[in-house]
Amino acid sequence: LGVLFDKLNEQRNALVGSTTDPRAAMQQLIAGDKFDRAAAATLVIEKTGAVRAKGPEVIEAAADFYDSLQSGQQAKVREFMARRGGHWRG
Repeated sequence: LGVLFDKLNEQRNALVGSTTDPRAAMQQLIAGDKFDRAAAATLVIEKTGAVRAKGPEVIEAAADFYDSLQSGQQAKVREFMARRGGHWRG
C-alpha cells in the first residue's frame, strides 16, 4: 500500500509540475480580452504528458497491491467501491 501511495503522490506532483499556484495559472488564461488558447493547449499537453509518464507506474503499483490481497480483502475493496459509487473521496 505504501508503494501505491508513493506512486500516486509522484503522479500528483507530476501533474502539479512547477506551478506553485494552479488557480493563478488558470486565471492567466482569461486575463486578457481573449482566452489564451495557446497557453491552455500547452497546459493540457503538460498535464497529459505527466499522466502518460507516470500512469503506468501507478497502474503497476495499484495492480501489485490489489493482487497481493487475499480474496476476502479484494471483496472488501470491491464492496467499498460499490458503496462509494467508485469515488475515492467523500
